[in-house]
Amino acid sequence: MEEFLSLEVTTLEWLLQQKVLNVESEMEVYYALERWLDSDIKNRLQYSKELSQYIHFEDLLNQFDELPKLKYLNLSKDDISERMKNGMKLRGRKVNKYEQF
Repeated sequence: MEEFLSLEVTTLEWLLQQKVLNVESEMEVYYALERWLDSDIKNRLQYSKELSQYIHFEDLLNQFDELPKLKYLNLSKDDISERMKNGMKLRGRKVNKYEQF
């Protein structure tokens, strides 16, 4: 985890752009971004908007009612739905569910 939290912004951006990640859901991707931002919030908050564009919100909609507020995005389920209706391209990410050993 410490290695992830010390990633440079360009490396994290590259990772977030990948079409396939070894995660259970897109929510894990969002929470990883939150942890990365929180680990040096003073210097990293400036990247929250830029990096959040790589979160596939359309994949979060079916989980949204169970989620706390998205810390750095201030978006509701309706906000995401509205963005999708107004032309936000559905990108989707293939998640590779992993087994813990």
